Amino acid sequence: MTNKKQVVYSAGSGFSGSVVQSDENEALEEFVAMSAKDAEQWRQQHPQPNVWGVILSQGLVGLVGTVFLYFCQLMFGQTGWGVSGLYGVFVVVFPGAVCVRGLNSKFGRGSLGISVAKFFVWEFVKVALSVAMLFSASKLLGESLSWPSLLIGMVLAFKGFWGFVVWRSYSTNKSL
Repeated sequence: MTNKKQVVYSAGSGFSGSVVQSDENEALEEFVAMSAKDAEQWRQQHPQPNVWGVILSQGLVGLVGTVFLYFCQLMFGQTGWGVSGLYGVFVVVFPGAVCVRGLNSKFGRGSLGISVAKFFVWEFVKVALSVAMLFSASKLLGESLSWPSLLIGMVLAFKGFWGFVVWRSYSTNKSL
């Protein structure tokens, strides 16, 4: 038979409820509902990230990469690298902004089922818009299209999410 002890957290620790531990370091959590005060305190300690900040970060990181591509274009005497990189950034940022705008609409906020369906619909719209923009790239950019530069712009914009993560972790650690 294992020896079990019960640990109860105080209200000041940020947790409410208790944890039952056995000698084998197994933790079995017992669910206890938070009070309104505890929930408000938790929300203040864990603010919801701004999704528009992610889109902005993707655009900024992509623009920095596009400036680099433009300078490489000038150095090597090529054409279209900067424009193609900028279009690659646009292929990521514009559909993402459309998706965020659609997801932030008030339609279906009260229903879990409608919210899930809304998420899938707007994600489909985002992917379809991105694919349509890629298909139209050759018509819009014509002879100045450089597929490698367009892909570099897209990858940098996709990875721009990490710029937001780093900025957010820096800004939260700075306040401590």
